[in-house]
Amino acid sequence: MRNKRRKLIAVVLLALAALVACILVFPNREPAWQGRTLGAWLRDFDADKPESRASAADAIRQIGTNALPLIIKRLQHPGPRSSSTILALKLKLFELLNKQSLVKIQFRPGASPRHEALAAIDALGPAAANALPTLEKLLHENPPDPRAPYLIARIGPEGLPLLRQALTNENRIVRTEARVCLDMFNSRSEALFPGDAIDAASFDRRICEFNLRMVQAAFEEYKRQHPEKLLPKNITDMPPPSEIPPGFQPSSRPPANQTSRPRLSSPPAGPDNYE
Repeated sequence: MRNKRRKLIAVVLLALAALVACILVFPNREPAWQGRTLGAWLRDFDADKPESRASAADAIRQIGTNALPLIIKRLQHPGPRSSSTILALKLKLFELLNKQSLVKIQFRPGASPRHEALAAIDALGPAAANALPTLEKLLHENPPDPRAPYLIARIGPEGLPLLRQALTNENRIVRTEARVCLDMFNSRSEALFPGDAIDAASFDRRICEFNLRMVQAAFEEYKRQHPEKLLPKNITDMPPPSEIPPGFQPSSRPPANQTSRPRLSSPPAGPDNYE
C-alpha cells in the first residue's frame, strides 16, 4: 500500500517538474517579429499615427498564418465601451440615426480587440481564410457586425459563398452589405482591393468608404420601393403651380423693403364698395 502511494506521489511530482520545465523553456508561445509580440503589433492598429498602423499591417503579413489563433480569439471579443464624453455624444447621435427607417447604422468603438482582429484580417487578406467561420458568426449577432461582410470579401474567392448565402440573411442590412460587397468584388473596386502597400494599411478609411457605399445602396433601394416619396433633385425641377391667383403680377425685381407677395388687383372704387 505504501509503495503504491509513493509511486503515485512520484508520478505527480514528475508531472509538476515537467510542467515547470515547459514553462521555463517555452515562456511565451505567442508569435513575434522584430522583437515584438503579436499582441503588441495588434495594439498598434489602435494607434493615432498612420505610420504605426501601417507598420502593424506589415508585421501581421510577416508573421502570417501563425497569427490566426490569437486573431480569431480577439475576433470573438465584443469590445468594451468607453464612458468618455465624446463617445457618449457619438452614441447619442447614432441613437438618433437609428430612429429613421432608411438605413440602420451600428456604432462600435474603434479601440477594441475586435477592431484589432479585423484590421489584422484585412492585412492578411486571402491568408486569413481560416477566420471565415468566425466572421460568418458575426453576421448573426444581435446586431450583426457591419464590418464582417467587407472582411469576408477581402479574403477573396473563398469568402464568396458566404456572401452569396448572406443575400438571404434575415437582416435587411446584412443582405444589402452582401450585395454591395459582391458588386465591389466583381468590379475590382479600389475600396476593396487597394493598389499599393501604403494604402493597404488604411483599413479604417476603406471601411468608411464601404459604409458610404452602403448608405448609397440603401437610398437607391428606398427610392425603388417608395417612388411616390421622392423629392425633386433641384428647386428648378419643381412643377409650376396648378393655379395662379387672379390678378397676380410676377416681377423679377421686387420693390425694396417690401415682401414679394402676390399683388391682387382691386375692384374699381364705387359707392357699393364702401360701408
